[in-house]
Amino acid sequence: MTARKFKVWEEEIRDLQDKSQAKQFTINKLEAALTKVEKDKTSAYLEKEKIEKEVHLLYSSLQTVGTGHSLYEKQIQSCFGKSTDVTFALASLKSLINENEQLKDELNDILSTTIRNYYELSKLSHKACDLQLKKIRKKEMPLSSPAVGRRSEEDLLEIKINQ
Repeated sequence: MTARKFKVWEEEIRDLQDKSQAKQFTINKLEAALTKVEKDKTSAYLEKEKIEKEVHLLYSSLQTVGTGHSLYEKQIQSCFGKSTDVTFALASLKSLINENEQLKDELNDILSTTIRNYYELSKLSHKACDLQLKKIRKKEMPLSSPAVGRRSEEDLLEIKINQ
């Protein structure tokens, strides 16, 4: 009966290990997504700075040349068009940042669940080791021992664990 329980515990331990590996795979995917979001954020920021420099240069050129030149006005309008793209990129970036925060929260949840699973796995491992030790002690106990026929504290503990 104890061997059967030990096999059940071994199966539970394997199931917990499989779940832990699946959660680690999910964690790796989330970390990869987070890295991608951070790269996209950096790219958008650099593009925004580049466009802002272009606009600044065009304004300074316009001030030196004068306001009547249509070539400069068209360049400024094209930059404002790019600025709209930057505004859209910034809105997208804010969305990505919010998504990033959600991914961080999910990652923290997964990590805490994984830690709890490892803790449970550790407890089950200790129980399995204790049962193996009891099993070995019972085999080594001589038949003429006065403890034969009585329940030891370990047996009572095993009964409590099994309930």
